[in-house]
Amino acid sequence: MRNPILTLAEAMQQKRSAVLATVIEVKGASPAKVGAQIVLLDDDTTAGSGGGGKLEAAILTDARLALANGQPRLTHYSLTEEGPEVIGTLCGGEVRVFIQSFLPPPQLIIVGSGHIGRPLKVMGEAAGFNVLVVDVEPGRAGRGHRAGSGHLRNMGGEAGRHPLSRHAVEFLADHQSAARTPAIVPGQGIFREGSGAGQG
Repeated sequence: MRNPILTLAEAMQQKRSAVLATVIEVKGASPAKVGAQIVLLDDDTTAGSGGGGKLEAAILTDARLALANGQPRLTHYSLTEEGPEVIGTLCGGEVRVFIQSFLPPPQLIIVGSGHIGRPLKVMGEAAGFNVLVVDVEPGRAGRGHRAGSGHLRNMGGEAGRHPLSRHAVEFLADHQSAARTPAIVPGQGIFREGSGAGQG
C-alpha cells in the first residue's frame, strides 16, 4: 500500500490536484481508526486506506466532490442501516472525516511577450500564478525576461500540444501573436490555429 502523505507530496510537486481525507473522530465500532488517511489523485487512483468497504467508498465519493470544487469538507458517516447519514453497514459506530483538497496554482497564459506581456508576467507570478508566455516570433519569447522565471515558449510553427491546466486563464497581450498563435484550450492545450478568447 502506498503511503498517502508521500503520494500527496509527489502530486503537489508534479502540480497535480489531489484530496486528503483524514479520520478525525470515531465513536463505537468502526473499520477505520482515528488518524487513518486516504489520498485521492486527479486520475482517480488512491493511496492509503479509509477503512475499506462501504465506509471508504462513501469517503471517496465526498473526496471526489472536494476535488471538483476545491472546497474542504467535514463529513460524518453513521455505520448503521437506518437513520441519517447512514452508509448501510452493521458496525454501529460513527466516523467523522476531514477532507481537504490540494490544487496546483492557477495558470496564466500570456500570448505575446512585448511591452504589455513582460510586466504582466511579473505581476502574475507575484500573484501566485504559474505563468506561461507564448510568442510566434523566433527568440522574442525569451527577450527581456529574467532567466529561470516562469515558462517561455516560441509557438511559431509548432504543431504539437502544450498541456495546460483546466483552470488556465488566457490573456492576449499582442494582437499579432494572438492572430497567429494556436488556440489555447484549458485542460487540453495549445493545438489548433485561431483563438476564440478575447484580447486584452
